[in-house]
Amino acid sequence: MMLSSIQIKKFRCFNSLQVNGFKSINLIGGQNNSGKTALLEALLLSFFPSTASISVLRQFRNENDKLIKTATDKVWNYFFYNQEKEHVIEFISVFQDGDIRNLELSCTRDIESVLESISTSIGNGKERISDLISSKFSNTLLLNVKGRLFKDDFNYFLLPDKEDSDIGAIGKTPPNFEMPPFLHSSFRLSDNELSSLFSKAKEQKKLSKLNDILSLLDNRIIGSEIDAPGGEPVIKLILNDEQSFPLGMFGDAIRKITELILVILNTSNSIILIDEIENGIHYTKHKNLWEKLFQIVDNDIQIFATSHSAEMIRAFNEVASSPELESKAMYFEMGRTVNSNKIIINPMDMNTLNAEIITNNSYRGE
Repeated sequence: MMLSSIQIKKFRCFNSLQVNGFKSINLIGGQNNSGKTALLEALLLSFFPSTASISVLRQFRNENDKLIKTATDKVWNYFFYNQEKEHVIEFISVFQDGDIRNLELSCTRDIESVLESISTSIGNGKERISDLISSKFSNTLLLNVKGRLFKDDFNYFLLPDKEDSDIGAIGKTPPNFEMPPFLHSSFRLSDNELSSLFSKAKEQKKLSKLNDILSLLDNRIIGSEIDAPGGEPVIKLILNDEQSFPLGMFGDAIRKITELILVILNTSNSIILIDEIENGIHYTKHKNLWEKLFQIVDNDIQIFATSHSAEMIRAFNEVASSPELESKAMYFEMGRTVNSNKIIINPMDMNTLNAEIITNNSYRGE
């Protein structure tokens, strides 16, 4: 289930964007506000067009739920290009096996369209449901999400509930499967979540891969374990003097790499989205990280990572330029045009990226 290309219209900062040439491991570079994170968000929605995905994206953007209670017309503003909710957001995703997924998001006040979409499932209860929905959501701007996934059509509506300051859903949702991991630069997994991933990796006898990478970042680390002081599980790292300390004692870089590696080791047949992969990691370790990532990523996983670090991009190119890896890697430079401020994207294979780096040309959206 490897994604080849995506077409995006009227989403976030994208009026219209076509991206082709995705490979197994994809690095997306560019200056701040060039659309890198928005592209990851588009990939999440197109791959997993669920209520959970939309909720996560609102959380990432700190979209205040008070808007639901006080001004429901603004709840969906930031999903739409220039906040123009009269337009339709469109995604078309093409996969290497020929599968094509379509997704549309649009705003509506048409309660009848809601009822029509669910009429087959509510049968004789349509009149009662109609009265309930009409009375509660008659002045509410709804988000209609529809498309095709796994050769199955879906069509559902998200309904902001003023009374509960929550967003409900009604209609036919997509087939249920696990949401792809999205490691956002501003959010961290909880200790419980990390401990669960650690235990699963241990069951699959994969912990040596985590320990190898951690030892590259800090040569004092020789292993890892789970402890439960006070009843709450926590990952501890074992040092070469046989002392062990909680993961949180080792700084942001070690924790971030632990999250990333545990997520990779516990993911299959999916994409993994990584925002600002370089955060907290010293530039001297960038090459080590890419070498290990190319070693542990299975063929059924596709990675999309963003970066604005020249060191991280050069390390990616240095590792991925080897003959056995270059077919698995692609770099995408994002930037804005000088006159129109339109976002553009420039795919580069490793030979092209290497030439841009050597000649000191643009490769970060300069």
